[in-house]
Amino acid sequence: MAHQTNFKPPKGSGRLERRARRAADETRLQKAYAEADHRQGPFCTVTDVRFRFDSPDPRFTRHHHHLKGRRVRPDWIYKAERIIPVTAEVHDLIEGGFIDVEGDDARKPLFFHWNEEMLRLHKRKKPFALKSRRTVAA
Repeated sequence: MAHQTNFKPPKGSGRLERRARRAADETRLQKAYAEADHRQGPFCTVTDVRFRFDSPDPRFTRHHHHLKGRRVRPDWIYKAERIIPVTAEVHDLIEGGFIDVEGDDARKPLFFHWNEEMLRLHKRKKPFALKSRRTVAA
């Protein structure tokens, strides 16, 4: 039996439709990111640090954080009001559980808290001050 190195799926297999759907989804996501960036400006939502687009430093590189995980709320993936621009450093800390986010609509005030238990558990210090935090428990 000969080995085929350049396998091409049969017509009607859905390959072209999937590719078109992925391209359309990427376009929708980029549009949502652009709306979130326009709303926030060139500043991190959590620290108010100005992004530097020519810097590879994670303290100044822009990432986008979905207020609820993309797998938790797939219906929110393309909604700009559910996305906040943050620095790469902040994004890693949020995803790692070191910073808690209170709120699920970026058009309204959001509050950020250090997760003291996680910091203590991993013997880490707070690397920066949070821009928006609640001083009195609600």
